[in-house]
Amino acid sequence: MVKSFQQRILFGYSISLVLIVIILLWSMSQLSRLSEASNAILKENYKSILAAENMIDALERQNSAILLIITGNGAKGEKQFSESESEFLQWFTRAKDNITIKGEKDIIDSLNTAYNKYLFNCKKIFSPDREPVTSINFDRDIYPNFLSIRQMCVDLRELNQNTMFTSSNRAVVIGNRARLSLMIIGIIAICIGIGFSLVVSNLVVRPVLRIKEAAQKIMEGDYDIHIAAETSDEIGQLTLVFNEMVNKLRIYRDMNIDRIVAERSKNDAIIRSIDDGIIVVDNEFRITNINPSAVQSLNLNISKEITGEHFLGIIQNEVLFHYIKETVQSAAPCPIEDKDTILTIDKGGDKQHYQYSITPVLSKSGTMLGVVLLLRNITKLKEIDRLKSEFVMAASHELRTPLTSIIMSVELLRENAILHQNENVEKLLGVIHEELQRLKILVNDLLDLSKIESGKLEINFEKVNIQNLVERAIALLKTQALESGVKLETQIAPELPLVFADANKITWVLTNLIANALRYTDIEGHILVQAGQIGSLLHVSVIDDGIGIPYELQSKIFDKFVQVKGTREAGGSGLGLSISREIIRAHSGTIWVESTPGEGSVFTFTLPVIATEQKGELNDKE
Repeated sequence: MVKSFQQRILFGYSISLVLIVIILLWSMSQLSRLSEASNAILKENYKSILAAENMIDALERQNSAILLIITGNGAKGEKQFSESESEFLQWFTRAKDNITIKGEKDIIDSLNTAYNKYLFNCKKIFSPDREPVTSINFDRDIYPNFLSIRQMCVDLRELNQNTMFTSSNRAVVIGNRARLSLMIIGIIAICIGIGFSLVVSNLVVRPVLRIKEAAQKIMEGDYDIHIAAETSDEIGQLTLVFNEMVNKLRIYRDMNIDRIVAERSKNDAIIRSIDDGIIVVDNEFRITNINPSAVQSLNLNISKEITGEHFLGIIQNEVLFHYIKETVQSAAPCPIEDKDTILTIDKGGDKQHYQYSITPVLSKSGTMLGVVLLLRNITKLKEIDRLKSEFVMAASHELRTPLTSIIMSVELLRENAILHQNENVEKLLGVIHEELQRLKILVNDLLDLSKIESGKLEINFEKVNIQNLVERAIALLKTQALESGVKLETQIAPELPLVFADANKITWVLTNLIANALRYTDIEGHILVQAGQIGSLLHVSVIDDGIGIPYELQSKIFDKFVQVKGTREAGGSGLGLSISREIIRAHSGTIWVESTPGEGSVFTFTLPVIATEQKGELNDKE
């Protein structure tokens, strides 16, 4: 029997040795992969190097453009300067978004300051009539600044190159050392394992059998056992340790309940010490824990027992309960709609805003235990956002009057130039007039957007027929479509229900979407405006077969000042889609885009239809 047991031990250790070899090979493979991953990380430095190289090229072309302007080739120089400026800022943004090493941020900040100064001096070198400004000297005010910026770009490039080479060399050295160390340790482990297997197989049989019998008694719940140590060697020490383990298991059994209570008290203390509001709800929607911050945030009655009560019995908020219920049922974080991400609570006329998140709590086996509701006070952030919108609105409003005066003055000058048949002046004033019109559109768009964000834009809701709004928008742009050689069509489903909306605002959204489609659709292209009902929502789509939108811009297309470069002049302010999104949100709808580059785009927005009960109420009011 003993011999057979020895054979099993030797066999078991043989398997262990095989596993050690496998682990050794696996570790070496992983270290090689680690070295490769380190090289992959160095690509981030390469991105900054590439950005620095391109910024140097763009800067040198800008400097050449300034020289062109000084030598009398103003139009070509200004065009080259503008294109190079755009390219420089594009690569500068990439470098700024890729800061990964120490010292890189300081160079980027200095480069930003120096470049802004460079642009300021360059754009002042000529007056509007393109006569040199004597107060700005190229050698004194521009060229030294150019050299400084170029040197900063070179420093940025060299910093990333040095870091890249240093990191690569260090990773290779570490990888080689690690492989050598693992090889040596593996060989030593194999040798020790073979010798240890031969010795232990003869010494461990009898004590193992005794420990096995004792373990079986422990498994049955008998902790009052003791094994006598017959030797003072490692086996005897193992016996002593085993006896100590049994003694601790007996103590642990006696104090297990007290420890659970202590752990719960510790968890409660942690939750109560957190500044953000925390509410723990079980899978039966009963509150199991709540900290003082949540009690204060939600204006709860502290004299009333909260723990153990149903969530809706304490917090009468159907929206929050809906998302908690969805999270419990799905055992996963529930996506929260944009309009519901902020919880606003009125505390005696003082409104407090809280951003909340709902996280499921799962056991190791995946069983749903409940959810944690986190409330973060963002009142100050909301106030800052409000002040920003009000500032933009005030600034835009103040700019409208001087802009109007300038436009009128330019128009008078154009008329005078026409009378005197001065074609050069007339052409220049025409360009100024167009730029002023674009600036006026930008100011108006900023003003509208600020009003929407601050909730000051008036929206006059009424019953409207979407077909009438589509026809009105088509009529406004029909002439432009004919001039562009684009076929403009509609496809409206019959007998669509009415929607409760502001007719002028929705017409503005339609006009903006169709105008964008015209701008990015080539001659002989097609634009289709569709409208139909899906469930309780009315879907309106503007479909074109134009150039489409690059995939990297599709997630940002509704942000402010985002425009797609097309075959035609883009024009506009880059705020149209942002304003459209805010208008649709104000109508409790959503707007999105689907596009394949080179094949066209589909812009779709939804509006809630008027339910049967609402129609009856509206008819009664009429």
